[in-house]
Amino acid sequence: MGKLTPSQNIVFNNIGVVDKVGSRFAKRVTIISEENAFFINLTIQDSHDLSAETQKDNEHSRKIFLGLENFNVVTNALNYGKPEVSVAYSRNSSEIDLKDFKSNQSSH
Repeated sequence: MGKLTPSQNIVFNNIGVVDKVGSRFAKRVTIISEENAFFINLTIQDSHDLSAETQKDNEHSRKIFLGLENFNVVTNALNYGKPEVSVAYSRNSSEIDLKDFKSNQSSH
């Protein structure tokens, strides 16, 4: 993954991981090696810290995906112009239809 799309950039920035993916992550790795070029122990320690941070983030992501699977949330391949996130529910699960919803909203 190289440069982020605008929507990816917004989402990843909102959840605080924009510097942990794509080219920004690669830049972090490069900075570690360049700043510590003469101090291998610092390079090793900073690399270890980055690895631990990445493993922790991966574990949190894994737990999120497992939770979504638990609620039968599935992923589908996106076609151009399709929304990235959508929610579908059974029509039978709703007591009101859209006309009722609109009239309830206008009365508030």
